[in-house]
Amino acid sequence: MRRSQTQRLGDLLKDYTRTQHLDGKLKELEIIEHCHEILGRTMGRYVRRITMKNGELTIEVSSSIVKSELIMLREELRSQINEKAGASLVSRIILK
Repeated sequence: MRRSQTQRLGDLLKDYTRTQHLDGKLKELEIIEHCHEILGRTMGRYVRRITMKNGELTIEVSSSIVKSELIMLREELRSQINEKAGASLVSRIILK
């Protein structure tokens, strides 16, 4: 039996994530991945945890030297992450 109203799987998944309110969390995970890409392997070694909540990206760093470097690059990092995400989703970066 053939169906006349076929839908693409990608469209169905988008609809499902939108109805279950998962699209915001997926965007947050995407931003965290972009942050790892931008920081690279050298600085990434010193990052303990990256979290995103309410537009604030929190980066926990184990090295004070890397933390001071990231403090100087905070605005540039924020603009690069927002550019990769395609929207202004990160309003503030908190370093711990």
